Amino acid sequence: MKQIEKIANYLNKLENVYTQIKEWCNEENFSIITEEIEIEEFLKKKYKAPKLTIPYIFNDKERKIEIIPKGFNLATANGLFTIQGWIVSEEILHLIKEKNEYYDKNENGKKIKNCFFENVTKDGWYYLDIKGDDVIAHPFDKKLFWNLVALVTDDEINLRKNSKTKKEENVR
Repeated sequence: MKQIEKIANYLNKLENVYTQIKEWCNEENFSIITEEIEIEEFLKKKYKAPKLTIPYIFNDKERKIEIIPKGFNLATANGLFTIQGWIVSEEILHLIKEKNEYYDKNENGKKIKNCFFENVTKDGWYYLDIKGDDVIAHPFDKKLFWNLVALVTDDEINLRKNSKTKKEENVR
């Protein structure tokens, strides 16, 4: 696949997951701001990709969560974006089941199928949960999104969601 096709493929995957994120935020009365940013891939290929910003106010402070595209040129994944809060950021990878698998040999020399990450059952967006030597991939869904948002905002966003403030007051 040519690089221009890989870029188009990545942008399509981003658009699909962003549509879900926008729906989840709309259900909770959060506004989203979309802007184009420049991504620079390996070998200096540059292109524009959308970044999402979810503004909110907590304790009279303006805060934001950013969904930032990072690119597609990865060894074990076909895409990456981060969920960035004021505390930390968390990475979401687009994993391909076939790329997750590799073959190794057991002590008898027999070829065995193995995987880089547990729980990759189909192609899609995943959050990698590292537990010691184990890396478990969790499918990216609505519940995981809000859990990660709570993590990157030190749970401010869930406190904000449960307040009486409405969407109109969320953006200045």
